[in-house]
Amino acid sequence: PNGVDPTIFRPLAQSAARVSLAFPADTPLIVSVARLAPEKALHLLLHAVSHLQNPNVQLRVIGNGPLRQRLLKLTRRLRLETQVQFLGEASRARIAQWLAAADLFALSSLHEGDPVVIREALACGTPVVAPKVGGIPEIISEPRYGLLCEANDSLQLARALETALSASWDRAILTNYGQQHTWDDVATKALALMQKAV
Repeated sequence: PNGVDPTIFRPLAQSAARVSLAFPADTPLIVSVARLAPEKALHLLLHAVSHLQNPNVQLRVIGNGPLRQRLLKLTRRLRLETQVQFLGEASRARIAQWLAAADLFALSSLHEGDPVVIREALACGTPVVAPKVGGIPEIISEPRYGLLCEANDSLQLARALETALSASWDRAILTNYGQQHTWDDVATKALALMQKAV
């Protein structure tokens, strides 16, 4: 499994993170960090946001890739210009700020391995909404960490986002869980397995 750097992805009060980003305190915020590439299926996330009942929900997408212009065009076609912003590349420290500021971290991928960004979101105390692909169900192994939906289904993703936005999440539980998977912990467990195999 991947790990997180706890010196960067660590607990930060949501209110403080929003102040640092000049983001409104009472506006629902979904953050996604992904390469703008076909396998990340960000068009599904845009369609899901267009189905949300609350038109005030904001989506911030961090990352770049070959589909940037196509996704910007889809954003305009869905009339989401006031809700969605593509922020481009960002430093890991800046990503940590956005994750701490968010109400939810969301992925819409068609394929995944063990997404480090999910572990980073959890380490910041942010619940996750993501499809049941690759190693994601192993990370989001309990409902208190986030919600899973079927892949390649924007309506299911929208329903999961709605449910998660209206739920009460214990950020301390999320942070404690996320902080259990540091790179040092992963290396220690890997070394133990190698020593047992010798």
